[in-house]
Amino acid sequence: MRGLSAVGLDFIDNAVTRHEVIGTVRLSADQVFASLAEHPERWPAWFGIARTAWYEGGPPFGEGTIRYLRLRGGVVARERILVWDRSAGVFAYRVEETNAPGVSAMLERWTVHGLSRDRVRVGWLIAIDATAPVRTLVRWRRPIDGLFHRAMRRLEEQAGRRRT
Repeated sequence: MRGLSAVGLDFIDNAVTRHEVIGTVRLSADQVFASLAEHPERWPAWFGIARTAWYEGGPPFGEGTIRYLRLRGGVVARERILVWDRSAGVFAYRVEETNAPGVSAMLERWTVHGLSRDRVRVGWLIAIDATAPVRTLVRWRRPIDGLFHRAMRRLEEQAGRRRT
């Protein structure tokens, strides 16, 4: 793995390439935030390209915590949590190291906003500086949007199975 630029939250506004997708799920804000932030081991069950995910060390987890993620295709990332704010519905992390070629800086932010007791708007923003081919892939809406919407459906299904 190689190190990426240690960007801050302002990178969201300054990145060469940004992609954001928004959808709704029939879950509570607490359920969605817990799935995003508190249970990385559950990501493979709902986020289609995730193979394994875990936090370094033991609890408590929060801002500054390191998360490891292995994706389909052999991509590995070491990420640092920058924002873990359940009350504001924001979970953001910076990719510190990866074996993915062509990426020089990357930050992702998830937002969770309750619309009702059991309906939530979820946003996923990817901010990235990378080579032209990688930027083109990130700007190509259909695959990323499809990944997100499938993930939200699976998240609903997984939550439903845990309730029963």
